[in-house]
Amino acid sequence: MLRHAFFSDFKSGPKLHFWGDAADMCVLAKFLEEISRQPTDSAISVPGLSVDNFRVIVRSLRRAAGMSKSNPNAFEWSLDRETAMDFSEKVSVLGDCKSVGHQYLECGTPGEICVMVSCGEYPDNLQP
Repeated sequence: MLRHAFFSDFKSGPKLHFWGDAADMCVLAKFLEEISRQPTDSAISVPGLSVDNFRVIVRSLRRAAGMSKSNPNAFEWSLDRETAMDFSEKVSVLGDCKSVGHQYLECGTPGEICVMVSCGEYPDNLQP
C-alpha cells in the first residue's frame, strides 16, 4: 500500500515522502494523471495510508505552487495540469522499472516543501 508522511529533516531538509512498491507507484502515477484532467479549483485526497495522520490534498490550479502545510492536520499540493502530468510521468517510470529508485517532485516555488517519491527503498514501517 502506498504510504506517505512528513519528515522534518529527511535527506537534507523537510520532505513529504511517498513510498511503496512498483504497484504503488502506478497508483500514484494514475492519480496524478487524473489530477491533470480535473477542472481548475478541484481538490482530491491522495490515496494511500498516512503514517503520521496528516492528510494530503491535491488542488488543481491554474499555476503550480507545490507542497505546503495548509493547516495543523493537512498538506496541500497545488499543481497545474502540466505539472501534474509531468509528475505522473516521473512516478510512472518508477512503477514501470519495478526496481529501486526515487524522484523529487518540485515546482520551484520559494518555500515549497519537497516531495520525494521512492520505490522499493524503504520499509512499510518507516516512521518520521
